[in-house]
Amino acid sequence: MLSAEINTKRVLRSLDRHYPLHRYSLLALLPGATTAALHEVVEWFLGSNKQTQYEFIKHLRNQRLTPLWCDVIAAANMRDDVGPQLWDVLAADREEARARYRVQRALSLRAQHCLSSAEVPSTLIKGADIRERCYSDPSVRVSSDIDILVEPVRASDAIRALLKEGFTLHARPKSISHECSLVADSGIIDLHWHAMRPGRFRTEMTSALLANRQFRDGLFGLAPEHQLFLLLVQPVFGRYSTTSQASLVRLVDLARALVNNAAIMTTTVALMRSQGLATAGWITACWASWLGVDSLGVAKELMPGPVRQRYLRDWLLTNRASRWADRGHLAPLAYTLAAHDSWSDSLRVLCSIVLARFRGPDALRELQSRL
Repeated sequence: MLSAEINTKRVLRSLDRHYPLHRYSLLALLPGATTAALHEVVEWFLGSNKQTQYEFIKHLRNQRLTPLWCDVIAAANMRDDVGPQLWDVLAADREEARARYRVQRALSLRAQHCLSSAEVPSTLIKGADIRERCYSDPSVRVSSDIDILVEPVRASDAIRALLKEGFTLHARPKSISHECSLVADSGIIDLHWHAMRPGRFRTEMTSALLANRQFRDGLFGLAPEHQLFLLLVQPVFGRYSTTSQASLVRLVDLARALVNNAAIMTTTVALMRSQGLATAGWITACWASWLGVDSLGVAKELMPGPVRQRYLRDWLLTNRASRWADRGHLAPLAYTLAAHDSWSDSLRVLCSIVLARFRGPDALRELQSRL
């Protein structure tokens, strides 16, 4: 019990030191949040100095949380309580989110219709998929672009179809192993043929993700167990969990998905173990639990050995991923390689990354030659 108390105290000290605004950002947004939680945040905000208020508003915007906060405050009839400095920003961002969603949904329908006409199976993934399942009003969940997954062998067919539809190809050698962007006047499609960089999974998952996709409200999206799987593992490898790019709205996504899909958690845990990514899932679940998400039970199911656990917990507690951001590849390698379940998994990933970087320019030229 004493050890647990010490750990809890260390977590609270770490949050206060390295993540001073995170707790207040999420306190009133998570499932089961009470009106008392909202009042606590509002009182804290109004009692803070001007600089802290400015930093908090900026933080909410950077974390894509302002539309959610707008809806929560409006539902509690507290517009006048928060004052115009905060409310005007929230209301403006909410309107922008509605407009952005209308454009992005039309773009998603257009892209999937185009791919279906070309007989290329596809599915939404990431934020554009999450909001359609986990939010009663999807427009409240901001997504910077639309992520679509297709089979690797159909990637060229998909790109050709979208080019004929009027999109413009933007591709980089460093990421051509698994994705490219297709740009239209109304937005960006990130086309993936692997859900993550090749090598992250022990066995390729794209076929399974597409075979189990579900059609709802006019769009194809992932099955719930696959959606939850990616919610738990992708933040570790794509945004290193705690950096400024690791938007906190993803933890709101996770909290909602856990509530909606509690019955399939056993399936998701088994999938993470089979792919050697239980440790990555533990990282996300542990980090989320510190910030109020009801994910501690998931973290216990996925817990790695004591040495790996201690090493990775220290990364989270000290926000090392952000503090080492200027050290080139050292931070991502030191963190993400340890997030795999075994060192043989880590070695496979390292070899895959090196090979992909080496082959990138040739792979891009080969792709362009097929279009």
